[in-house]
Amino acid sequence: MAKNANGKKNIPSLVIMGLLGLFLIFWPNASLNIAGKLAGVALLLVAAAGVYTWLKDKSTKPSDLARLIGSAAAAIVGLWILFNTKAFETLIPVVLGIAMIVFGATELYRALKGGKNAVSMILAGVAVVLGLIVAFNPFASIKLTVVCAGVALVYTAVTGILNETKLGK
Repeated sequence: MAKNANGKKNIPSLVIMGLLGLFLIFWPNASLNIAGKLAGVALLLVAAAGVYTWLKDKSTKPSDLARLIGSAAAAIVGLWILFNTKAFETLIPVVLGIAMIVFGATELYRALKGGKNAVSMILAGVAVVLGLIVAFNPFASIKLTVVCAGVALVYTAVTGILNETKLGK
């Protein structure tokens, strides 16, 4: 990603992450439902694009036929998600947890490699731990897991922005 005028490359994505976290905290049920519907619609759009491309090219090459089959599979999964959003919702915290683990591990690696201070390393480690908690879902309620994911996203976003603006210099 190219740096912006201030030399800060991650701040826009960190702000979006923080806003997503706030949405998860304040509207966990709506967040799950919306995420499910968006995932279903996205898969249907991907499927439609694949079918359109195949119809336009009318190719019988194996790779193009495989794309058509993949598009059909994406359409089936997209429809399943749209009509079974509750079942799909149980997967969302796992995906969020994995994303937090990856982001936290990346920040921890940068902190270790870049010789940043101990605070940066601790904050990145906390993000990884929170991601593990969310991904493996030890909580009884999916709603609580989503709120925890929101808290972790806000925390990760705030610490990332602090690293970019103050500690990242």
